Amino acid sequence: MSENRPRADALPGVVLRYLWPVGFLAAAAVVLWIITLAVVHAVTVHTSELFKPNISVTTILHSTINDVRKEAKLVVASAELTPEVTKSESYWIWWFYFGTTTARVKAPGSRVQYIIPLDNFSESNIEQIPSKKLVRVHFPAPRLDEEMVAVNLQHLEEWKASAWARFNKEEVAAEARGMLREATLEVGKKEWVQTQVRADARKTLEHLLAPLKGALKEGVRMEVMLEEK
Repeated sequence: MSENRPRADALPGVVLRYLWPVGFLAAAAVVLWIITLAVVHAVTVHTSELFKPNISVTTILHSTINDVRKEAKLVVASAELTPEVTKSESYWIWWFYFGTTTARVKAPGSRVQYIIPLDNFSESNIEQIPSKKLVRVHFPAPRLDEEMVAVNLQHLEEWKASAWARFNKEEVAAEARGMLREATLEVGKKEWVQTQVRADARKTLEHLLAPLKGALKEGVRMEVMLEEK
């Protein structure tokens, strides 16, 4: 009766057939381990070039991220504006002209604020560039907070005149006053205001990042980068 087992001279082939995948996986694991060590070493070398020796890079980065993310909607700047609205209404009945009622209102001292959303801030926002001795921290561009608009109605300046056949200058002036909020937002979006806002935002963010800056080696710079719109 024959037995279903390999001959003695066939055993080496069987062993080799099962051992070579194991050997390949072991070699791959060794290569992966070497690469991992190299990456860790590179990161350690790079960060050691930027941060003080007694600083835990992981700790300071996590601390910075936590401090930033506490401010889910960080107010980085505010602006005092003078919105102005001119409202005119002309009256005709057939070919008879009854004049134009005009009202012009200004609200000096009105205020808006600008915010940066920070709830998605992470370690990927912190760019380390050892070759330039530089750490860059990236933020979204400041945006106008349309929920927080303060029109200064206490110091309104008004000019109004009724049409010669109408006496409704107060009604037209009231309509103009109702348009001041939108006018304030429009002024707040102008380029000359935005330029100053970006400068103020950088100062606010640099203050927020003071612990990170203090952890850098002497000669290493920190830059606050704001995305373009």
